[in-house]
Amino acid sequence: MYDNVPVDALPAFRKLSARLSQNLLEQLNFWLAEHDRDENPQLAGTDRARAGLEIHQIEEVLVEEVLEAPETASTEKGSDRKTQ
Repeated sequence: MYDNVPVDALPAFRKLSARLSQNLLEQLNFWLAEHDRDENPQLAGTDRARAGLEIHQIEEVLVEEVLEAPETASTEKGSDRKTQ
């Protein structure tokens, strides 16, 4: 996963990932259908398994943390108080 992608690049990433993911899922679905005994009862093999693939897209817009200004930090701690 990458964490420094410009937000402006996300629409192109969505389009590309949708196209490539759909293609991959269709190819895998075709392969699994060929190897499924419900679809092809003549297939030999032992036991029974479930197989598939899920694809999850992750996007998170990251906001830079604003660091507290040093003078604010010292004021909060009372270090700039005058002693009388």
